Amino acid sequence: MGAFASGRGLKLLTDFVLEVARDFLATWTNKNLSALKKLELLRAFFRFTQDSGWVSDNPARKIKNPKVAERQTLPFEQDETIRMIECCSGPKKARLRALVLLLRYSGLRIRDASPWREVESKTGICFFTPPKPERLSIARCLNLWCLHLT
Repeated sequence: MGAFASGRGLKLLTDFVLEVARDFLATWTNKNLSALKKLELLRAFFRFTQDSGWVSDNPARKIKNPKVAERQTLPFEQDETIRMIECCSGPKKARLRALVLLLRYSGLRIRDASPWREVESKTGICFFTPPKPERLSIARCLNLWCLHLT
């Protein structure tokens, strides 16, 4: 923002009006969520300057959010899934295999599955249980399903 302001000859925050704010946004190379987050930061900055009494208006507030095009996440092909599970076979990879099967059959994202605790049974098969007790029945169903697959 400083480089943009010096290139435009802007000296004061009050010089940063709506047209200048739009020109500033046009210089961004970011798209989708990155552009949206940068705009939110710009709005927060000018909200702070307005609350502090440094400017009378927030020019970033009047700018519409950029359109966010979400990329579709495609599922793995069957042969890719089989190769992933085969890579996890072996006695030292039981934990990894249990995690891959949990992700595969629950539909959880990896960051949602990572807080699940690992529980080793007497048979040497790894299980994962959720951090919240009310989700324990889901975990039991998934573990039974994983046992059925092995």
